[in-house]
Amino acid sequence: MDTRADYQQLIETMLLRHADAEDSSDSVVTEAILDHERSRYILMNVGWQGEHRVHAPVVHVDIRSGKFWIQKDGTEYGIGNELLDAGVPPDHIVPAFYHESHRANMAFATN
Repeated sequence: MDTRADYQQLIETMLLRHADAEDSSDSVVTEAILDHERSRYILMNVGWQGEHRVHAPVVHVDIRSGKFWIQKDGTEYGIGNELLDAGVPPDHIVPAFYHESHRANMAFATN
């Protein structure tokens, strides 16, 4: 499972599952933003908490050169772990929210 279409479908399914599972209220919703053309995928919390605006990314993943580049991961279990559970090889997952020098000590791809 390493074709672009397979990876796009996998991350879409994961983010939609997270969006459906989030405890959204009438004033704050969790929405998945899916850009298949550019292979960019974002899960956002959007709305209002009282008088405070909420516009916060929960997850941001790009697919580049056949790898998942995790730009932001605010999930409890971790999108990287979910990708591993789904059969994605560790060298196809880049935890881009860490500096490249720190990624060398991880079980994932550095770039």
